[in-house]
Amino acid sequence: MTNCEEHIRYVSLNKIISTKKIKQIIFKGKIVVFRDFPQINEINNLSKLYFKNIFQKEFNDFLVSKEKKNDYLHRLIITYQKKIKTCKMKKKAFSCFLDNMQFDLKDTFCDKITLRFSPEVNTSPAGLLKRIGPHRDTWASNVFHQINWWFPIHDVEKDHSIYIAPYYFNKKVKNNSYDWNYELYKKNKQTLSSPVSNIKLENQNKIKLDIKSGEILCFSGNHIHGSSIGLKKRLNLETRTACSKDPKTFKIPENLDSNSKKKKYEWFKSLSDNSSYPDI
Repeated sequence: MTNCEEHIRYVSLNKIISTKKIKQIIFKGKIVVFRDFPQINEINNLSKLYFKNIFQKEFNDFLVSKEKKNDYLHRLIITYQKKIKTCKMKKKAFSCFLDNMQFDLKDTFCDKITLRFSPEVNTSPAGLLKRIGPHRDTWASNVFHQINWWFPIHDVEKDHSIYIAPYYFNKKVKNNSYDWNYELYKKNKQTLSSPVSNIKLENQNKIKLDIKSGEILCFSGNHIHGSSIGLKKRLNLETRTACSKDPKTFKIPENLDSNSKKKKYEWFKSLSDNSSYPDI
């Protein structure tokens, strides 16, 4: 297993580093874990409240229950995902978090905050965003200064968390980005929400992460990553940001293996005024 400590930088509210430094290390392939920021706890608490209103049960009870895949559960998960995606309070809290980190909100463009449900092993998926195999987010977006933000609503352990494979950060990996089409995915004519790798990743090249509720994981969209499938359910939130000035300010990852032709700038809206990303 890859040594985690050499690839991860921890940042807390009492130990903030500059935005410039954060972006420099992110674009070089470092993984950053932010801790103790009240805005992330605010987002998670709001997510649990929405869950209780929709599912009519306590969040923690759902995590330990043995739910069978059925149409009713599928519809509940979709309702929950749509509520998360359209929640303005979450977007405001996330903006406040980035503002604390001194991100320029006028130049920070954000994808919608989405929810992914990963059931336990040997259980069928449910909802709109299903777990997928190893992938770079840049294979779908074609935006190479994209930064990913990933955070669970509850504590997750390595066996049912996210994994990242730093070994492949600067290596070409065969994938199906040439055949993947976002428009077909939106029309339910493709099942995968992103292109995926055509090779199997060796466990020794993966970092499997324990992430606590209230922590948020930040990494380059160029990192190959995916979902670990364990004995427990997982509900996590995720989004992506891109700052239009970053390609001129920082050395960003190069396109190694993406066959996507169009840059999906339309996915990103300004955190300041909801304007579109400038298509440059």
